Order: sequence, then structure tokens, then C-alpha cells
Amino acid sequence: MEIKFSSAPKPTKGFWQALQDLQIDRAYVIAPVPRRYPLADRVDVVPVSEVATLLTA
Repeated sequence: MEIKFSSAPKPTKGFWQALQDLQIDRAYVIAPVPRRYPLADRVDVVPVSEVATLLTA
């Protein structure tokens, strides 16, 4: 997970490198957006209101 304060989030280079290095299956960018949307393969931008759901899944 990476948290951004922008409604048009752009993860850092380190985020993408960590996904590759750690072979992460699924990642999320938490941002003040109205609804979830895909950012890239295996990466979704998720509204703050859905964080609890992600943590309990």
C-alpha cells in the first residue's frame, strides 16, 4: 500500500521497484478518490473509505 493525498495519485519509483523486487501479487494506492479504479496490472487506486475492508480481507 502507498498513501497519497492527491486525487490523481502517482506512486513513487520506489513503489514500482518494490512491487518488482518483492514479487507482490496485489498492491493498492490509497487516495481521496470517490471510487476504486485500476492504475496498472495488479495495482488499484482505492478510496480511503475502503481501507478497513482491505485490511480485513
